[in-house]
Amino acid sequence: MTAPAASTPAVVTAPPLRPFLIATVAMVVAVVLSIAMTPRTHEVATDAVQLDRMVPSEFGRWKELKTAAIQMDLAPRDGEEKSMDQPYDQTVMRTYQRDDGAVVMLALAYGRTQKQEVKIHRPELCYVAQGFEVLRSQRTTLDLGASHPQVPVYRLTTRNKGRQEPVTYWIRIGDQITANALESRMKILRAGLFDGEVPDGLLVRTSSAVPLNAPVDDEYQQQADFLRDLFAAIPPATRTALVGR
Repeated sequence: MTAPAASTPAVVTAPPLRPFLIATVAMVVAVVLSIAMTPRTHEVATDAVQLDRMVPSEFGRWKELKTAAIQMDLAPRDGEEKSMDQPYDQTVMRTYQRDDGAVVMLALAYGRTQKQEVKIHRPELCYVAQGFEVLRSQRTTLDLGASHPQVPVYRLTTRNKGRQEPVTYWIRIGDQITANALESRMKILRAGLFDGEVPDGLLVRTSSAVPLNAPVDDEYQQQADFLRDLFAAIPPATRTALVGR
C-alpha cells in the first residue's frame, strides 16, 4: 500500500510594493499641491472708509435737504448680519438741493468684503425687486474733473405706477469700476487667486424723482453736475475711495 504523498505547503506571495508606493506618493503629492494652490486671502479694506464723514452735507451750491422722501433701503436691518440680501457694512442716503431748486438723491453703500456669494447689488435688481420697471439701461462715461475725466457709469430710466426715477451709478470692486455682474465676479476671482486678496466694494448712486411723463435728460445732467461738484469738494483720498485707482 502506497503512503499518501506529503502535501506541499501553500506559498503566499506578498503583493508587489511598487504600485502601492506609486499610489501613496501620488496621494501625498496631490495633497501638497492642493495645499499649495489654495489661495491665502486677506482683506484689503481699512477703517479709512467712513461714508458719513467722507461726504460733506454741504458743498458748492448744494446743501443737504431734510425731507420725508424715502429712497430704496440699502442698509442691513438692525441686528442682522451681512448676507446675500444685506451685503453692506455702511450706507449713506441723503437728498441734496441746489440753490436754484434742483434736487438730487445720493446713495452710497460700502461692503468690506466682496465674495462670489455676498457682494454689492446692482441697482437694476434692487429697483425691479421694489416694484420699478427698468425702461432703459445705458453704459456711458462721466467727466468728474481733471483727476477723473472719464469714469464709466450706467444710466437707468426706471418707472413705477407713481413716478419715473432716472439713475446714474457705478460700482467699484477693489481698485477699479466694474462694468457688469460678470466683470465683478471676475475681478473678485482674480483678486483671490492671483493677489491673495478679498477686495472691498462701493456703490455710488444718484437718482431723481420726476413725474411719469416728464423728460429725464435734464435730470441726468443735474446728476452729473452734482457729482462733479462733489468731486471738486472732497480730498484725493476720498475720490480714490469712490472710484478706485
